[in-house]
Amino acid sequence: MRLSDDTHDTAATRRTELSEALDSKARGARAPRKILRDDVRRLVEGGAQLVEVLPRAHYDKHHLAGAISIPLGELNRGSAARLQRDRAVVVYCYDALCDLGSRAAWQLAHLGFEQVYHYVPGKADWFAAGLPGEGSEADLPRVGSLARPDVPTCLPNERIADVRRRVHDAGWDVCVVTDEARIVLGLLRQEQLASGGDIVAEEIMDLAPGTSRIDMTIEAMAEHMRTKGVHRAWITTPDGALVGMLHRGDVEQYLASADRVKQEEHQVSLGLGDRARSKLNRRAGTVDAVDEDDRGRKYGLRYDEQPQDKHNPLPGHDGAQLPPELIEPE
Repeated sequence: MRLSDDTHDTAATRRTELSEALDSKARGARAPRKILRDDVRRLVEGGAQLVEVLPRAHYDKHHLAGAISIPLGELNRGSAARLQRDRAVVVYCYDALCDLGSRAAWQLAHLGFEQVYHYVPGKADWFAAGLPGEGSEADLPRVGSLARPDVPTCLPNERIADVRRRVHDAGWDVCVVTDEARIVLGLLRQEQLASGGDIVAEEIMDLAPGTSRIDMTIEAMAEHMRTKGVHRAWITTPDGALVGMLHRGDVEQYLASADRVKQEEHQVSLGLGDRARSKLNRRAGTVDAVDEDDRGRKYGLRYDEQPQDKHNPLPGHDGAQLPPELIEPE
């Protein structure tokens, strides 16, 4: 007699549950539960404790908001005393291929914690979904912040003629084919949108267009676009849902603006005068109009009151010297 697929699936599920139960009994601890991103959010809202078990250097760079650091190598009865036993504990590491999270979850179970959860996909999944983090690299600009969410979309069964009209009216030349949940299914480029008749999107769309993660840094994306000659990128969540379209021009403009800000901050840190700052800004393509009487006012002197050796630092330079091209002519 041939068993149905449902029967096979049920039997496999029961074998897995039995195996986990036997493992739990053999280990003398209550088995930790494996959970996903939405479960983490629900548990945290209910007061669960978040624990990252990667080495502390990884935690310091970027970790889930509100998480504490207990590296697996330091997880013992003493360090576990930081956790409250009457509250759920969610442990995580980097991703689903990292075994530190599973080992830490079982370690806590052996230490007597009864509400232990293992966030299997880890923080790679969390940040790829654009969820909040903390740490020294948490504020690095990422592509999700520049993606244009208003890129046109259509369903796979929509007529190309209708899609073309809507895309044209919106001022675009491309359309992303998605389902009702915005899961990316395909892409209609300009040449496909020009098709006539009663063709529907799924018949001519490009299948499986390349996508990029929402947590990719803008600098990394800029390098990728320059190297590959890419002018557009489709940004999605780990679930495949469309976040938006990222244009290379937006990336380059953002980086240019960020460079100017850094340059100005550096000038201020060196204590450069306003005229020198204006020269640097003009070189960077900006204009910094400063009233003549205000030049050097920060230091209580004008440029014509500088020491005779004009390579000497301005007051407050702490030994820094003006570049020769910024020295004012006699």
